[in-house]
Amino acid sequence: MIFFMLPLLAVSVTQIDISSKHKIVGVPIRAFSTVSKDYVGFTKDDFIKLKSSIVTNKSLCDIVLDEAKETCTQSIEQCFNTCNMQPENELVIKVLKQDLISTQTLLKKEQNKSTLFKYVSIGLASIALSSSVYIIAK
Repeated sequence: MIFFMLPLLAVSVTQIDISSKHKIVGVPIRAFSTVSKDYVGFTKDDFIKLKSSIVTNKSLCDIVLDEAKETCTQSIEQCFNTCNMQPENELVIKVLKQDLISTQTLLKKEQNKSTLFKYVSIGLASIALSSSVYIIAK
C-alpha cells in the first residue's frame, strides 16, 4: 500500500510548475494569522483547481509564455532601433557644425573683401575729388 503512495510524496501540493524555470509557489497561511507582506490568497480548493487547470493545459501556458517572450523581444528591438538612430543624429550634428564653420569662414572672407572695397573706393573717390579740385583751381 505504501508503495502505491510514493508518487504522491514526490508531487508538491503547494507548488505549480509552469515550466522548468517558472514556478508558482504557494505559501500556506493559517486563518487569522498576520503576514509581513502582501499575498494573493486562494483557498485550498481554488489552489487545487488552479493547479489542475495549469497542469492539464500546458499548451495554454506555453502560449502565454510565448506571447510574453514576443512582447519582450519587440521591446528590446525598439530599444536597439532607438539606440541605433543616435549615431546617425550625431553624424548629422557633426556635418551641420562643419557646414556652420565653413559658412562662417566664407562670411569672414566676404566681410574682409567688403572692407577692402570700401577703403579702395574711399581712396579712389578722394583721388577723383582732389584731381577735380586741382583741375578747377588751375
